Amino acid sequence: MLSFVWSCAACCVFEGAIAASWAKLTNYADSSCKTETAGSPDSNYPMLLETCVLSYRGTQDKTKWVYTKASCNATDLVRTGYQDSDCTKKASDTSLDLTDSLPCTGNRRSLITCGVQHDVVLAKAFLLGANPDPSLCTDAYQVSVSAFAIGMCYAKQGSEVLGYKSVCDNQRVVTTMYNDSLTCSGKGTEFFQFGTTCAETWNKNSYMALNSGCGGIDQTSAQEQQASSCTKSAGITIVMFAMCCASFWVHP
Repeated sequence: MLSFVWSCAACCVFEGAIAASWAKLTNYADSSCKTETAGSPDSNYPMLLETCVLSYRGTQDKTKWVYTKASCNATDLVRTGYQDSDCTKKASDTSLDLTDSLPCTGNRRSLITCGVQHDVVLAKAFLLGANPDPSLCTDAYQVSVSAFAIGMCYAKQGSEVLGYKSVCDNQRVVTTMYNDSLTCSGKGTEFFQFGTTCAETWNKNSYMALNSGCGGIDQTSAQEQQASSCTKSAGITIVMFAMCCASFWVHP
């Protein structure tokens, strides 16, 4: 006689997006911290939190590479440089270390808000020099990994202060600029886009290629590597757990 049996096991279901926590900076017109303004944007923000990121690799000597990881306590945002990809051994190079006060008080006319949730895209950043050629987007020319807060409006200072917002579109990062630097409302103009193929981004020397997020190829590879362990990368949610059940007939 055949018996009907359910068999359940823990397995992984992968999310299409990679969720992350960010620190966002808001500037105000004066120390009363009531009227928001573009002010003088800080290029460090938005800043990815609780995630170890390769922030400097301008040399082939791996001992000189610097990884950074940022976190917030009750009063400050602290970013620390490390010499390893797990961010466990502090780097002797402290040039990327940073401590910023969170509250908007006194002469400080900005507020840092931690724990802002937005998906993240990580991109390999290349510096190609005076005569850029996308074919040079190789390991030898990679200088860092850049993080994009998907869907967040943030201001950057160029010849003028403009708003920027990046979205994922068909496994590509598309960044649009807006005259409204506070909310990125109104009609925007596409500034750049890139996917797994290297493309020009912020300027003619700056090229990027998708490393993870937006359903990119490296994200898929990372998911496959983690399928057996169902683990989570610190600060970036890669997988979610589910119970996979199957039914079948067996002989007694």
